Amino acid sequence: MKRILTAFIFAALLLVVGCNKESKNDGIVRVGLAAGKISETTLEFSVSVINATNCSYLWLKENTEPSIDDIIANGTTIMLSGMASRTIRLDDLEPNTTYHIYVAASNFYSTDTAYLRMATVSDISGDVNPDI
Repeated sequence: MKRILTAFIFAALLLVVGCNKESKNDGIVRVGLAAGKISETTLEFSVSVINATNCSYLWLKENTEPSIDDIIANGTTIMLSGMASRTIRLDDLEPNTTYHIYVAASNFYSTDTAYLRMATVSDISGDVNPDI
């Protein structure tokens, strides 16, 4: 009888522990932002989202910390949904200039933002001394 009771309690504990595991797909939006390639006039960065139905990015020379509404209203829409990632390339930028990149992602339940500061490199095609 003790063995049956012990086995029953053990089985009940396994069920309770198994039911209390947190789900990784909890519906909360998460956005990630990572720097990529840089050149004199281009910047690349990767955006990754989880549970998003809307995603936009905005890049500025000034660090003005726009609101989520500003990023969505004035930014560029990224076609991402669910769990996905995409590389974005900004072209025709000024050499040796810092840019501030903001991303906002949302769904019906939540929103998330990410920020990245990147800089183009100097134009080195000018006065290069081949004797050095």
